[in-house]
Amino acid sequence: MTGTRAAPWPLSRRSIWNPRGLPLANRDIVAIGASAGGIDILRRIVAALPADLAAAIFVVLHIGPSRSILPDILSDAGPLLARFAENGERIRHSRIYIAPPDVHLLVADGHVLLDRGPRENSARPAIDPLFRSVAENFGARAIGVVLSGALNDGTAGLKTMKHHGGIAVVQNPAEATVPSMPQSALNAVDVDHIASSGDLAGLLTRLVAQTAVPGAPLPAEPGRAESITVASEIAFEGGEAAPRGATVLSCPDCGGRLSMVENGSVVRFTCTVGHVHTAESFLASQAIEIERALWMAVRANEERAALLRKLQEDAQRAKRFGASKLWQERAVEYENHAKSIRELLTRGDFVPRIGSDTEST
Repeated sequence: MTGTRAAPWPLSRRSIWNPRGLPLANRDIVAIGASAGGIDILRRIVAALPADLAAAIFVVLHIGPSRSILPDILSDAGPLLARFAENGERIRHSRIYIAPPDVHLLVADGHVLLDRGPRENSARPAIDPLFRSVAENFGARAIGVVLSGALNDGTAGLKTMKHHGGIAVVQNPAEATVPSMPQSALNAVDVDHIASSGDLAGLLTRLVAQTAVPGAPLPAEPGRAESITVASEIAFEGGEAAPRGATVLSCPDCGGRLSMVENGSVVRFTCTVGHVHTAESFLASQAIEIERALWMAVRANEERAALLRKLQEDAQRAKRFGASKLWQERAVEYENHAKSIRELLTRGDFVPRIGSDTEST
């Protein structure tokens, strides 16, 4: 799509200045999180945004390490320039910064920071790290948006943004392709706006034009985004800066012991490495582990049965009929084991079912 793109101006952490040197205090940071079902709604939003939007937009879509053409999709959809964020670049208005594959998108002191830190909610890029860093750096100037997606990434981060004076916006779960993420945000956060896909662009345009009212005070010194952990997030909100206590649970990403962190109605589990899981994402990861282990059991039993069949044939040719019968009985035993486990897996009534939380772009 061709068209005039607005000349963007750089953003600082605490204020933004126009060419005449006058301070602007509008809500000029928009952080959007989406997962499964999010691409179409993102296209609808950017298609209806003005070319001179006085805000920078940050987008995290759960794409994992997969190759993505999301910048091309969003640039073609509307007048704003969309591209993968680059580490260290200055934040500017009228730009859409997209989290690249397999890295977290963060902000720090008016600049972009890309980080391959531990996954959160089994995702990298994840939504919560972006929302936390935006809240800590831009406070009441921020607008957080949670769109369609499975599980509940974005809920805790939106809560932190709200605490710091930001505006919380959620797509109407009733019309979301996958309603889990927006519904989770509604359940845990005092959301300011619930909007349909057709109304989100207009709502964001109006919110960006508003003067940002003072929210919670920002820290005296700029925080490095990689230090904005779950524990520090709670410290920002006046709570305990340390996990509440160790659990008997093991991190599905690294096997380390998990500690529970509570922030109101939001409960998460974090390990010493830094992996973070909500209860829902932890259960989903466990379901994947269970299924993987069961398929490994199918393979191991089938391979063992195949080896025993070979031993049976060798014994039969050597006329060692007693040994041949023994190998045959054991082969049948392992074949039956494999068959039983395979039936459990294909029936789907044993392993917890998890919906896909990724979308090809």
